[in-house]
Amino acid sequence: MAVSSVSSSSIAMTGLFSDLDTDSIVSALMAYETQGYTRLQTRQTDYEAQQELFRTINTNMSSLKSAAFNLTLSTSLNQTTATSSDTTKFSVASSSGAKTGTYSVVVNELAQSHTIKSANLDSDAIADIIGKKVEINDQTVDFTIPSGTSTTDWGDSDYLSFIKKTINNTSGIGVTASIVQTGDSSSALVLTSNTSGENGSFTVKAVDDDVDSATAINKLGWDSAPDSDGNYDYVVQKGQDASLTVNGIAITSSTNTIKNPIEGVTLTLASKGSASVTVGTDTEAVTANVQSFVDAYNAVIDSIAAAQAYTNSDGRTVLKSDSTLISLKDQLYDWVNAQVGQTAGGKAGSSSLSLKYLLDVGLEVDKGATSASDMTGKLSFDTEKFQSALESDPDGVYQLFAYNGGTTKTSGIFKTMNSDLNSWTSTINGTIKTKLDGFDSEISFISDQMEQMKLRLDIKEAALKQKYANMETSLSELQSTQSWLTSVVASMTNS
Repeated sequence: MAVSSVSSSSIAMTGLFSDLDTDSIVSALMAYETQGYTRLQTRQTDYEAQQELFRTINTNMSSLKSAAFNLTLSTSLNQTTATSSDTTKFSVASSSGAKTGTYSVVVNELAQSHTIKSANLDSDAIADIIGKKVEINDQTVDFTIPSGTSTTDWGDSDYLSFIKKTINNTSGIGVTASIVQTGDSSSALVLTSNTSGENGSFTVKAVDDDVDSATAINKLGWDSAPDSDGNYDYVVQKGQDASLTVNGIAITSSTNTIKNPIEGVTLTLASKGSASVTVGTDTEAVTANVQSFVDAYNAVIDSIAAAQAYTNSDGRTVLKSDSTLISLKDQLYDWVNAQVGQTAGGKAGSSSLSLKYLLDVGLEVDKGATSASDMTGKLSFDTEKFQSALESDPDGVYQLFAYNGGTTKTSGIFKTMNSDLNSWTSTINGTIKTKLDGFDSEISFISDQMEQMKLRLDIKEAALKQKYANMETSLSELQSTQSWLTSVVASMTNS
């Protein structure tokens, strides 16, 4: 009798004949074999976490560099504020670098747009305009209703609306038309120049040699002769330039927005009359710029502290003594505690500048710390002390921040920081970039090891599964043989 067999390649037999949980056995064996892979995985996770901490430091360092650079600009310290003594006469705004002082302003005339009004237009007048042409600013405007347009339900207001839209839709005409109600049954057409000032004046007239056009102009009331002073009765408002004096200096403008009548100042005129402008240093804005630097500096300190406090999967603070972090923290301290204007190689105190240290303007590291545990490396900012220094010695503050010491003297705090931070934040060869690249290399190396190990583990697992499948096949064959022999013996005994 042939012995039946079971192919292990086509049927998975987990303890089918051996009564053993071979899957659990394989899993237990593989758990032991994969310990090395798990250790690699943990190492990779640790490196990724450390790399992310350095990425945060790099981001904060870039913000610090921007804040430091901002304080090297004279415009950052020359923030100004301007006020008007009478805002009913004009409002005022200033930009960075505006010339401080008090200025007398006399508004003689306001700029205004040339405006004309038609005669009152009743139904008969409107009928004499529709289908005619006129010239406005040398542009022909045709009031002919397009063919196919149904006017059955039109009233006077619809025809007037058509006249208005026709003018406003004429390209390059330079005026805006509107309709005003002048009586219970009459309205007038008003044209206003789109450009204020004398240069915004415009003309209206009949098209040359066109009798119908002359009729339309007549109905509009725009054909009257000027009076002895050259004024037309249909002109509501002449185009006029603004006229003013600032400290006695005459200024004209086509608009009521006057730019730079005082360096860095813009006036917006509202009415005729006199008032004064006061331009002063905006200490709050300058203080805010410095506060931005302080915040950026302290963010870097916090991110360094977070990195040094990081605990890896083994419970070790692996970055606590990291040389890059220690070097960076020392460098930050040196930058903000340097003496500006000190001769290279000279003794402390050799600077001739009026303000030599950030401490002189209210910026101090670990202010009030009395023990090592209190020292965080963070900057404090005494805004009152800073604003007092800014008001009494603005140039001294600027020199402290941005002094150019060249090769012989220590440059301004923020000029130095902005320059030196390049070696840390450069996206090509900066110190932090090098550190991040190092983590990339480690993570990539571990990934390669994990990939190779996984291939070996997959082969190992497949081999174990095949081994136990073969065992089950052999047991199956033995049990089949045993069953056959038992049946043979039983048949012999019965016979």
